[in-house]
Amino acid sequence: QASSLYTTIQAGTMSGTTMTWGTAQVFESTDTSGAAAWWDSYRSCFVVCARSATGNSYVRVKTITVSGQAITIVDSEQTQVFGGSYNQDTRGNSPTKTSIIVVSVDGSKQITFGSEVQDNDRIYYCSQFVHDANGNGNVAVIGARYNSSTSAEVTSTQAYVITISGTTPTIKTPVVLNASAYKHGYSVYDASANKTICIYDDATKVYYNVCSMSSGTLTVGTHTEI
Repeated sequence: QASSLYTTIQAGTMSGTTMTWGTAQVFESTDTSGAAAWWDSYRSCFVVCARSATGNSYVRVKTITVSGQAITIVDSEQTQVFGGSYNQDTRGNSPTKTSIIVVSVDGSKQITFGSEVQDNDRIYYCSQFVHDANGNGNVAVIGARYNSSTSAEVTSTQAYVITISGTTPTIKTPVVLNASAYKHGYSVYDASANKTICIYDDATKVYYNVCSMSSGTLTVGTHTEI
């Protein structure tokens, strides 16, 4: 926020219950309506992606290593999606597709992109994906979707599932979590129980579902109010 609303990254260290933060760095000199970051345990680096300063139809991805509070950017690449970007907190029907691209990181922490797969469903309020290693799939929580082929809109909280073979993603049919809720959600994978917990709200109450997956097919438990 102190950097002209640009996307920034920051590393911190923890001692007991106290966090000490290093200096924030600008990730990309543009604002963003969505960003994602995850730890690649196989390559021992963070992978961060956000909208590129090149334009709304470009996504910037960087591999990052951290030592204490010091950040080192190892590789920085960008790719172009089908066209346009949008704020996922704003409902509407344009642009009319969702773009899925697999990011690969090699042993030198260099980035390559798979081929783009487009989905006719535009999705809203999308959380970051979590990987279900037991069920071989990836799960995010979405608040609603609009289909550009049928003009149908589903205004309910759903689980959005993607499976990956090589660098090719397959988008599964979204599964409804709660027909009466359609706001911001999160998904967490519990490796000890082999379950994914989907958490979301309807602007007044918070709910969760415990979900299980087998071969990329998600089975959703009953939603429960917290």
